[in-house]
Amino acid sequence: MHKIAPPSDTHWLCMGDFNEIFWSWEKSGGNNHRTRSMEAFWETSSTLGLQDLGFSGSNFTWSNGRTGDANILVRLDRALASAHWRSMFPGAGVIHLPRLNSDHSPILVWYDYHGGQGGRRTHGKRTIQNCGERLKKWDRAAFENVSRNIKITRDRIEMLLKKPQSEAIIRESQIYQCIQEKEKKHNL
Repeated sequence: MHKIAPPSDTHWLCMGDFNEIFWSWEKSGGNNHRTRSMEAFWETSSTLGLQDLGFSGSNFTWSNGRTGDANILVRLDRALASAHWRSMFPGAGVIHLPRLNSDHSPILVWYDYHGGQGGRRTHGKRTIQNCGERLKKWDRAAFENVSRNIKITRDRIEMLLKKPQSEAIIRESQIYQCIQEKEKKHNL
């Protein structure tokens, strides 16, 4: 984080999966957590002037998906902000949303649009819209329209099911290899 840190007077919000915890109570189950790595995370955040925004919702944002004694829960996802950002959005908060199709819970940072000056509200809205547009472009570039490729592959499978069995087996093998390559490319 030191490499990407902006000047100390910048309005800085840093959020996501930090793959580390601040406090031992942020982990349940499994082996004891390494104190040195927690201290290093805390010291780095503190040196950069970033403070945890806290949260509401579940205490944990990640699960290994197991049951019973093998279940491990950890708060890995969080939002850290500079003093300047917190002064611009004093009522900001973080909500841990329910986990759906991932081992991580999504986190939502919200802030009161009515709490600041008019220009700040407009700037905040524009920033969020720009972020959304950039994420859409990244998604299209990174995943090369995965949904379209899945539909094409399903159509090919349906076509194979209608062909004689020997020809279908050869083609099925080719399609299976194609699917494996795409899954590997997109980490699916």
